[in-house]
This record gives sequence, structure tokens and C-alpha cells, in this order.
Amino acid sequence: MHTLKNTLLFALTFLVISCTNDQPQESPPQLETGKLQGRWELTSATRNNRPTETLTGTYYLFNEDQVTTNLTPDGQESTFHFESEGKTIHLKDESEFMAFQIDSLSDSLLWMRTEIRGHKFSLALKKQLADSTSVSAMDSISHQ
Repeated sequence: MHTLKNTLLFALTFLVISCTNDQPQESPPQLETGKLQGRWELTSATRNNRPTETLTGTYYLFNEDQVTTNLTPDGQESTFHFESEGKTIHLKDESEFMAFQIDSLSDSLLWMRTEIRGHKFSLALKKQLADSTSVSAMDSISHQ
């Protein structure tokens, strides 16, 4: 009887181990970097989960593989190369300058978070549309 229990226990253990999911792991979702292209302006921010006005006026201007921003240690506009890995954007100069975790990205809204000097920041940004009045003004001038 004791041998039968051991045999059943061994068979059951073998069955459980052999039935594990052998499917390959899905790769993490990739960021649609094409949606990032354009100018994004800060609408709200939190620092350590509390609203902050510290970053008022912050913007990001993304093109194909570079981003220009005024969120730098000295507050001066700088341009960085950026790479995406999954849902993370890495801004780089000679080394990695900053990384942002993208929480949500649509055609007009961007939510991302980062850590700056040990403080956790969450940023909500809105995409700025091209100034249609400038185009209309240029059209009217060209038609005169």
C-alpha cells in the first residue's frame, strides 16, 4: 500500500511538471514611437504623489529619434537621443540622462513617470496641434 501511494505521488508530480505551459513568453508591448512625434506640453504633475507646480512650463518636442526638452538640471533647453524599450523611453547624451516609464499614450495625451534626485514624478502632457492660423495666414498671403 505504501508503495502504491509513492507511485501515485510520483506520477502525479510528474504529470503536473510535464503539463506546465511551454509556450514562449510574449515580448513586452512596444511603444508606438510614431505617436510621440510632435510637441507635448505639461498639463499637470505630481512629486511623490502630491501635486506640484515645480515643473510648470515643461515641454518635450519629439522627432524620429531625438527629443528636445527644458526639463534639464539647469532648466535650459537641450536635445537628447532617445530609445524606447518596451514602455520605457531612455534619453541619452554621453550616458543615459533620464528614463521615463510610459503609462499611457494616445494621439493627444501622454502620461509618464520618472525619478529625479530620488523623487518620483508623474507627468500628464497634452500634444500641441500645429498652428492652423499660421497656415491660413500663409495661404492668404500666397493667394494675393
